[in-house]
Amino acid sequence: MTVVGKMKWIVVIGIVCTIAMQIAFFEMKGNKELPANNSAIITIKEDCSCSETSVDWKSGDHDWPKKVMVETICTDGIDNDGDGLIDLEDGDCWLKEGPIYQTHPRAYPNHSFKEVTQQIPKLADLGVKTIYLMPIWEHPRGKKTIYSIYDYFRIDPECGTPQELKELVDTAHRYNMKVLFDFVTCCTPKGSVVWNNNWTLSMSLAELERRAEELGWKLEYKTINGNKFVYANCRKSEEQLLCDVAGIIIDNNTVILRHYPRADWGFAIDRTNPDAIEYFTKVAEYYVKEYNIDGWRLDAPSDNWNPKLIPEDHSITNMMRNVKGAITKIKPCAILLAETPFPGVEEICDYLYGRDVLRWILTTKPTSAELVEKIKDVNNRVYHIPDLEKYDLSVQQQKALLVLISTLPGVPMVRAGEEIGIRGSSESGPINWEEGNYELREFYKKVFEIRNSHPALKYGTISNVWESGDNTYAYLRESEDEKVITVINFLNKEATSILNLSFLENGTILYDELNNEAFVIDDPSNFEISIPADGSRILVLKKKDEPIVYFERPLEGYLYVFDQEIISTIFGNTIILGKITIEADAYDEDGIQKVEFYVDDELRAIDDSPPYSWLWNEFAIGWHEIKVIAYDNSGNKAKDRINALIFNWM
Repeated sequence: MTVVGKMKWIVVIGIVCTIAMQIAFFEMKGNKELPANNSAIITIKEDCSCSETSVDWKSGDHDWPKKVMVETICTDGIDNDGDGLIDLEDGDCWLKEGPIYQTHPRAYPNHSFKEVTQQIPKLADLGVKTIYLMPIWEHPRGKKTIYSIYDYFRIDPECGTPQELKELVDTAHRYNMKVLFDFVTCCTPKGSVVWNNNWTLSMSLAELERRAEELGWKLEYKTINGNKFVYANCRKSEEQLLCDVAGIIIDNNTVILRHYPRADWGFAIDRTNPDAIEYFTKVAEYYVKEYNIDGWRLDAPSDNWNPKLIPEDHSITNMMRNVKGAITKIKPCAILLAETPFPGVEEICDYLYGRDVLRWILTTKPTSAELVEKIKDVNNRVYHIPDLEKYDLSVQQQKALLVLISTLPGVPMVRAGEEIGIRGSSESGPINWEEGNYELREFYKKVFEIRNSHPALKYGTISNVWESGDNTYAYLRESEDEKVITVINFLNKEATSILNLSFLENGTILYDELNNEAFVIDDPSNFEISIPADGSRILVLKKKDEPIVYFERPLEGYLYVFDQEIISTIFGNTIILGKITIEADAYDEDGIQKVEFYVDDELRAIDDSPPYSWLWNEFAIGWHEIKVIAYDNSGNKAKDRINALIFNWM
């Protein structure tokens, strides 16, 4: 080729790459048509009912539930929790169907409900089944104040209108997603409904001074902007203001107490005040009835007062009992998800956060057997990856943690931007969606697709299968006749472990759906397997009489130029410039008869001997689906497919 010819191709490649990236980014931003209101996508039943949970909390550093009563298997036709409802009729099943996505309008440039709504198709593509919307009510202006709510009946106009919020919920439902709103009852700002009605915790200054003297506290006084404050034993911890007591002095006699121990959160709400209980119950009812939401996430429901100072019970228990009864009367499948435990949580809430489990793993590094022993009776936990910056996690470690929270009993949760490697909270301001790691997003999508497609990972039991070797986490999830084995390596080196798979027959084939590899079990009781550094495997039993096939080339999320793999793409799309050799790997114990290659469901080539490949070199521009179908010698078949953006002028 002449120099001029080469230069022309360089210019063409540059132009095509620019177009491809723009198209890919446009696709990633979710600018796709939303389904109509009468879309047939709607399939989730609303006439369900929520069961109660029963949890015995273990004393110590971690509140470990030892007994949980929920519908543990939602496909077996059995009433597992004895509430008279089976399978998906039971309201506590729907949250297990897929990941939760925590988001807020602030995560987007214009801070609007419309932008969240526009993202819903992409969230569906990611595998999300529940959207958890952080507080969207009027609040003091500032970066981190959305949890300081003035009035639950006044939606923040910066986010949009009530009608736009309803459209957000309706759109989520059309995509078979549920929606949870945030319920903040622990603290309040000055000027709020709670403040104006004196529903805060308070005590006389004289009583505070007497109790402080008894406790040996030194009270300090300070005037800020004309307001008189009193406090004792305040200290900073990781940018948190913790105080044994803090409050504002009103009329030189009454002290309105701030939240304990997080004085920086605001003034403590008296959650046993009858008028406050009535107000919050009406709020909970209103949004379930008028906006058709599916439940509430309870923010910081733990005790908000210092029992050394105030011996009386001011817990949230009665308030939440009223709220649960009210919302399930309107929508029987409505749920409550508690961020932290509180007295009576086992009687009221359906799910609890499991962040203590992840912290325990990261700080104590338990064995596989110890991990399984801790959580084997726990199936109502919601897990999210701890702060990436706090634990200095690499992208590869983030991937390993994602596999962990997606394969443990419970439900994985993602915080907006996490799936593209953004560190920090969407509460602080817009996420730079253009500079995200979209290869990471494709990994999230693949893990969630695996998790959502296997009942064993959604509802199954868990047991340890790690036997010896390097310290990895290896456990079996089992539901009815399905078995899924997960192996996770948090070491910064390749690990080799011995697994006890004595429940499998010799010669069983395991297929790693995460990495597209097959393993033949030659010694079930001592199965040796290697796992890359900070890597994972999700192994499923090869279906009887069905071959295995997967793409070797092209791979998802990579750019190919003239049959050469160049680099992973910014937005996780597969992009092909010029010709490409399509390669597939296929396996079956009875042998492979042939592999067929399709483009947009049109047969293009057949290969009957390995390595199975086909050179695709014809005029093609735009998005195309590439598919391979493998047939074994008995006529059974399996397939794999990939979508690619191709530019080939021949």
